[in-house]
Amino acid sequence: MYIDREYYLNEYEGVPMEDEQELNRCIKRASEEMDRLSNFSIVQSKLIDFQQNMLKQATAIMTEHFVMNGGYQATKQLDQTQSVNIGSFSYSSNSSAANEIPNNVVQYLAHAGLLYSGIGAFHGY
Repeated sequence: MYIDREYYLNEYEGVPMEDEQELNRCIKRASEEMDRLSNFSIVQSKLIDFQQNMLKQATAIMTEHFVMNGGYQATKQLDQTQSVNIGSFSYSSNSSAANEIPNNVVQYLAHAGLLYSGIGAFHGY
């Protein structure tokens, strides 16, 4: 994981979540999302301080996205129910926003140079 609970709550000052286990799950899933977005090219020991800070910030933003949408599992289930009709009552939701990657996550990773997916001549590992 690229951040821990302490970083998320104290450094980033993210939206708190009462369920500590679910918060840790959101942090883990956010870290996995960073790996996926970077095509699994992140080697933390090879990152300079600037890149590490950008990676932590992006992970915290993704974690907060999960927290604000009810947790990781709730975020993934939002696309299952899009509308409900009961008699004259009707409810529709646009759940696609909850499943999207926040733009600033991509921007932080891009500024850190972690989104490059071209052919590299040297990977250093």
